[in-house]
Amino acid sequence: MRKVRITELRRRLALLAAITVALDASTAAAPGATFADLSIEELLNESVTSVSRKKTKVGDSPAAIAVITQEDIQRTGHTSLPELLRLVPGLQVARIHGNEWAVSSRGFNGQYANKLLVLIDGRSIYSPMFAGVYWNAQDVVLEDVDRIEVIRGPGATLWGANAVNGVINVTTKPAQQTQGGFISTTFGTEERPSATVRQGGQLAPNLYYRVSASGFERHGFAEKNNGVNPDDWSMLRFGGRVDWEPTEADLLTLQGDYYHGSVGEHFAGVSLTPPFSTDLNLSHHNFGGNVLGRWTHHFSASSELRAQVYYDRFHQGDGDSAETRDTFDFELSHRFSPGGRHDVIWGGGYRLTTDRLTPTFYLSFTPEREKAQLFSFFLQDEITFVPDRLALTVGSKLEHHEHVGFEVQPGVRLLWTPSRRQTLWSSISRAVRTPSRYDRGSRINAAAFQPPSSPTMLLALLGNRDAVSETLTAYEAGYRAELGKRVSLDLAGFFNVYDDLLSFVSEDVRFEGEPAPAHLLMPLRL
Repeated sequence: MRKVRITELRRRLALLAAITVALDASTAAAPGATFADLSIEELLNESVTSVSRKKTKVGDSPAAIAVITQEDIQRTGHTSLPELLRLVPGLQVARIHGNEWAVSSRGFNGQYANKLLVLIDGRSIYSPMFAGVYWNAQDVVLEDVDRIEVIRGPGATLWGANAVNGVINVTTKPAQQTQGGFISTTFGTEERPSATVRQGGQLAPNLYYRVSASGFERHGFAEKNNGVNPDDWSMLRFGGRVDWEPTEADLLTLQGDYYHGSVGEHFAGVSLTPPFSTDLNLSHHNFGGNVLGRWTHHFSASSELRAQVYYDRFHQGDGDSAETRDTFDFELSHRFSPGGRHDVIWGGGYRLTTDRLTPTFYLSFTPEREKAQLFSFFLQDEITFVPDRLALTVGSKLEHHEHVGFEVQPGVRLLWTPSRRQTLWSSISRAVRTPSRYDRGSRINAAAFQPPSSPTMLLALLGNRDAVSETLTAYEAGYRAELGKRVSLDLAGFFNVYDDLLSFVSEDVRFEGEPAPAHLLMPLRL
């Protein structure tokens, strides 16, 4: 049976009035309460997996965590992942221009924020070039998202380097939950026509699939005097997923997608001759794709083995430069419960990434091509002292990066539930951010000028091959209470101690003959 649902979305910037039309030929959902109908107690009992890599209740998670559900996504009318993240308390989201955002947690925000780990179905989407995220490349089909879990604070004990100030974990729906046909379209004065087409079906008993295609064209930001910035954004994306349960104990997942788009940008180019700066309107043709496979075997309700492998390739323009990167990643984890008081999870992984960075006068790298390997091992034990009352979680992740060597990231979390309606938790943990390609081998010619009776001066920002990891020691505590059926309280506090933060230090001015014309170099080195 076909349903037609017409929803008028909120008025947005530039007097945007978006209309979404969805033609859904899937099986009608069973009647039941939506998230809007749930009580506070039921919401706190919702399951999350990002804190301990197993299903736990939100109310029993010893971390500052928030969840964006599919119900939240439908109610807001947001059309991009960064805009959805505005719903999370304590997460800083700033829109820089039409296709770029600055997203961070607990400070250090900026376009190239580098202390936040972002995952989509277990696949890391941060770029080792600057240890951040190209948000305009993360155009997930929001109707396929099951939940977005956001941890404010370090999660390095399980997730590793760069999970310093937070972890964002986007989880999409299994193929079994997206059966039938689905079409949606959105249009308005800022949101030019966009559309998503999805088809799901069953190939055999316990074998389900979905395929989808989506595309959009978004207008650039408006300027004064009816002008328009060149920061428009368009993209086409094709994706699919297959889930197969050959036995009651096994689940196999294969998924992937490919995108191709155009991103506009206003860029101020630097030169060594007057006027020393030129305004450029650039258009980047970006593309990328990935394929991920996952096998999960359940030995029992408290024991499982999981193996995951993925390959990711993308090309991304930024400024007048570009990054092309290939990543291969494998991870194996095993969870079991020895005795009645322990819940142990351990595992290891290997990641190989290679890149090719396009050099320009403004931005160049040494070397232009690089290969990096990462080996990791983690172990965590949740010890229950009093069932449903008191638990202690201890663990650590050990990583070896060929450029900085070994890094140890331990953590201890204590959870106390004095009553069914109250939870207190505290934690001490260490996290690191490994130096990015930008930190270790970049040169940015930031500005040029010519003082009276002087040669041209060039200000350059230089990387440092000897850069070490930035470290964080975090002390956290929180309190949750269910004050009534519709009222709850969730408090979290933290004290962070950062060490070895990278900053620029001036060096002596020196003469430089290349590139021509000859000039005086004013270097600032990390």
